[in-house]
Amino acid sequence: MESVTLDDVDRGLVHALRIDGRAPFARIAEVLGVSENTVARRYRRLRSAGTLRVAGTVNGASLGYTPWTIRLRCTPDAAGAIASALATRPDVSYVYLLSGGTEISCNTQTGTAGERDALLLERLPRTRRVLGVSAHMLLGSPKLPKDWTGLDILTPDQTTALHPDQPPPRPHKPTPNRTGAQDRPGAPNHIGTATSSGADTPQRASASDRASAANRTSTADQASTPDRASDYDRASAADSASAANRADTPNHTGAADRGSATVPASAADRASAADPASGPDRATASHRASATVPASAAAPPSAAGSARGLDRATASDRAGAADSASAAAPAGAAERASGPGRAGGAGGVGVLGGADWAMLGVLALDGRASYAEIAAAAGWSEATARRRASQLRELGILAYQLDLAYERVGFRAEARLWMSVRPSRLRHVAEELAAHPESSFVAMTTGPTNLVAAVLCRDAADLARYLTERVASLEDIRDIETAPVIRTVKRAGTALPI
Repeated sequence: MESVTLDDVDRGLVHALRIDGRAPFARIAEVLGVSENTVARRYRRLRSAGTLRVAGTVNGASLGYTPWTIRLRCTPDAAGAIASALATRPDVSYVYLLSGGTEISCNTQTGTAGERDALLLERLPRTRRVLGVSAHMLLGSPKLPKDWTGLDILTPDQTTALHPDQPPPRPHKPTPNRTGAQDRPGAPNHIGTATSSGADTPQRASASDRASAANRTSTADQASTPDRASDYDRASAADSASAANRADTPNHTGAADRGSATVPASAADRASAADPASGPDRATASHRASATVPASAAAPPSAAGSARGLDRATASDRAGAADSASAAAPAGAAERASGPGRAGGAGGVGVLGGADWAMLGVLALDGRASYAEIAAAAGWSEATARRRASQLRELGILAYQLDLAYERVGFRAEARLWMSVRPSRLRHVAEELAAHPESSFVAMTTGPTNLVAAVLCRDAADLARYLTERVASLEDIRDIETAPVIRTVKRAGTALPI
């Protein structure tokens, strides 16, 4: 693949998107000291060339999923087709062909023991051209791909200005002067903390005060009070609810709500109107796929639907490796909505419904998709799409990850390392590897090798230097196996075009 040359503006854009994949071009332009059109044009050029994209990814840990890294040994004629079939699964990421093209490495996350067993004990071993399967549970990852800093160029002040956790300060609006607990200096406010004015010691409001405050809460106060938005699949109902009802009346989920997402509203909901990423990416609209999203992208990671692709790969293997490409057949719409994942986060527990997975499918294809596109796919209003995306992001379920083609930006030697480390020093060695600029992923695992890492080097000579100098100096590593990456089939998001 032909490489591209990145100047400081390009590298600044890459660094900015690593910090916040949804950062508006206007904010990036201000930080870089260039025009918004320049940033949009640079992004469009790099994205259309296949150098980078932003992918919306699901953090399985927030949903209670178990992460695994898998190694498969295959016959040479079937490795490509099996890797492509695995890449269509929404619960599988980072699919690589290794060594001489007879080994596949990938990561997956399973929500239940049944999903784990279906993939590891049934689907893969039953595929005739799979000669061996080795699965390792990930026990902790001190470094993830989003933490790779090989192209970073921005100053600490610039990174702070771009960080999604650092929104611009909002102007203070004084509370209207009304009688009630919230108006008296020193009285507890609606979240149980003392107001800044008045006595230093918080007072306990009486029941009558609390009732008075609840009945007299202004619209501005209601906007700052967490509400429970329990029906994102029925967006019109949520949008038409009045502010007073949201503040004063508990939302009792009915029968129609049971299949929808029920996550407590968060601070991100209250600021959604000022969300800097709310506007569509006009510069990238021509590079997005059509409104039809692949079912594999929108599906929840459940073995019931997405495992079907590997079953078809098994049948294709019997007919020959050339036919095993049919394993990529997407799951049906009914299967996509059949396996909600449970999300434990700040303030409570929620369920991801079919509309949530439709939104996540759009973002897996293009993490900078406009809220109009998300709303069209999920059947929501744009306001609901913006609020729900912000909520899932704040809960840690949704993340925006820069998907970078390393070989195109000068890192042509990528490899997987499997190491056996003395258990008492495992965490120490993992943190040492994570501090290396060459590493893009480090995780402690189960199995005969208890540490796995992904490394990026400029060329073969650079990889040799890294292994013989940096890695060799870690005396607690007893054994190491190195496998170069021959082809990248999938990183974050949806499968890459071949």
